[in-house]
Amino acid sequence: MDWIESSALDMLFLSTLVNPLIDRKTKRKIRETELQRIERVAGQLKNSAPGLVRDMGFGVFVRDAQRGVRDLFEEHDYFDELDHAA
Repeated sequence: MDWIESSALDMLFLSTLVNPLIDRKTKRKIRETELQRIERVAGQLKNSAPGLVRDMGFGVFVRDAQRGVRDLFEEHDYFDELDHAA
């Protein structure tokens, strides 16, 4: 695994995680639960670096009372859709 690519992906994830979501009209932070924030970050990461996420095997795992631990990237079959579009 290339440490430069891995570090870049980690930095992209962390910078997206720590930056709050801002309402464009009011310029105020939008309140999010921890789960909402991590789901937003995972979605933004899927859109901004899908190839890197897939190639590095990056996963975002959350706990779910009904389904146990789940990977936000795996459950949506996002990368299968990406492969079919190519």
